[in-house]
Amino acid sequence: MSDAPTRIPIGCDGHTHVVLIDARYLRWRCTDRNCPDARRAQRRGVWLFHVHDTHTGERWNEEEPVRLQGLQVA
Repeated sequence: MSDAPTRIPIGCDGHTHVVLIDARYLRWRCTDRNCPDARRAQRRGVWLFHVHDTHTGERWNEEEPVRLQGLQVA
């Protein structure tokens, strides 16, 4: 049995709008040009993800390196 979180993508076949993790956390990549956190992340060359805990209402941001077509960019 795997300890990896269960991830359910929500959206259409062409675009995942949000990912539901372990039926608790909503996670989506922010592409809003007006979001100051996303602008700072873009200047550093990383993607910004907003995360929302549906049980507690807590929210936070996570960053990941930019990946293009399945390849990670260093």
